[in-house]
Amino acid sequence: MTEQEAIQARDPFALATSRGLRFYVGTPAEDIAILAWQRKMLEDGEFFTIFTDVRQAPGSFLDLFRPPNLLFYKLNADDAIHYAAWFTPSWFGAFGSVWVARSIRGTHVGEESFLLGQCIMAIGFKLYPLLGGITSRTPFVAKNADKWYVNMGKLPYKLNGEHDQWLLFYTKEQFENGPFNPFQSGQET
Repeated sequence: MTEQEAIQARDPFALATSRGLRFYVGTPAEDIAILAWQRKMLEDGEFFTIFTDVRQAPGSFLDLFRPPNLLFYKLNADDAIHYAAWFTPSWFGAFGSVWVARSIRGTHVGEESFLLGQCIMAIGFKLYPLLGGITSRTPFVAKNADKWYVNMGKLPYKLNGEHDQWLLFYTKEQFENGPFNPFQSGQET
């Protein structure tokens, strides 16, 4: 299915696939790619800005993406993960997280992450009633508070020990009426 057909069908899974996202199913080849991604984040000093030290062990890191959790990823030309997003179900819905390779942030390829994020959000709201997340991006929080999400406030502790972080929740209504909805009438993709 093409991207336009997926949009017309309002099918977030087909849209994600048309944009190159893959869904982790736990094959040995995928596990190798995920562990290579983990190693790259450790080498680049990014790992602990996203994950706790408990996830440093390879088995624990892989477990983070096994059912009931969901991982979506995109590979670059070298078959390395350069975009990843995952959901961890909870009592209210799910927590969502996104990672974009440092080498493509702020580039045209990095801008494609917005389109991939649209897919992830659409899938999230197909599966869960409410999505939560944590960010340390102070400008994002200040600029977009209560427009794209509900800001629950700054966390009383720092998960990675370096930056202030905010707990955010995103409702289905905010998604359906906001800039991340790829199926919104007139939305450019």
